[in-house]
Amino acid sequence: MHAIRDDDFRHLAAIRLGLPIRVPEVALPPNAAPLECLKCGKTMDLSGDHAFQCRHITMSGVQNFRHNDICNGVKTLVFDDPLARAVLRAELEVPVSATFPPKPDAPKGTIKADLLVTHRHKPQTHLIDITVTYPNVAKHSSSNTIGGRGTAAKAAEEVKDAWYNKRAIIPAGTLVPVAFETYGTLGARGDAYLRDVVRNYVRPVTWLDAPADKGPKFVDHGGRYSIFLRRLRELISVTLQRGNAAFIRKWLDNCVPKSAAAQGDLDPEDAGAAAQEGA
Repeated sequence: MHAIRDDDFRHLAAIRLGLPIRVPEVALPPNAAPLECLKCGKTMDLSGDHAFQCRHITMSGVQNFRHNDICNGVKTLVFDDPLARAVLRAELEVPVSATFPPKPDAPKGTIKADLLVTHRHKPQTHLIDITVTYPNVAKHSSSNTIGGRGTAAKAAEEVKDAWYNKRAIIPAGTLVPVAFETYGTLGARGDAYLRDVVRNYVRPVTWLDAPADKGPKFVDHGGRYSIFLRRLRELISVTLQRGNAAFIRKWLDNCVPKSAAAQGDLDPEDAGAAAQEGA
């Protein structure tokens, strides 16, 4: 988990503000014609959204970079904490078949859990799958329901449920999809699980008796739980956005048409003359 470069920060800020990404060397089509991706041929604009949808980019390895960075960050910060390690054992990339039997009609191939978390003192195991999904309005909304914050994450949770349950016999409550939306929203199930782990094992709180209709109450000693949870969210957010920045760089380098000068087809004097002519 590291800081974000200045140019990446500018691009990410533009996306979050709904502004076009400034690309001085872009070759805009004449007569205001739609801009087309050089790789997939689909229409796009300079908002940056296409970076998260172009198959050329999503299949290029940057998706794995972002995913692995988040997985490693969650394990290091949460499950490698000394207090958590005394109670929980977390392993990365564990074959699911080593713990849960495959279904007879399951598709061939080995499937791995991003994290397999086992309680050291009681029979409790959780299979954690971390995923990042793009909040596509057309995909995550309907004529009756407008897709809002968290809608795409919930849809991703359902996809993961179906995917794993088609391949292995997994007890109810064992699979925990931790689904992030591209711009940072965490799905309800992943959020509830991480909260539970932090306040029970990482920064333990004292639970109080409370009426059932009031929900659980606890004492956060010195704000340790709240401070740790905020730090966890901040570091995951930075890691997620660093991954998003890699998508944007890949998009700018491969999908956005460049002017002749940007491609090195013009020498500096010709490039300067062309710029003056177009001014």
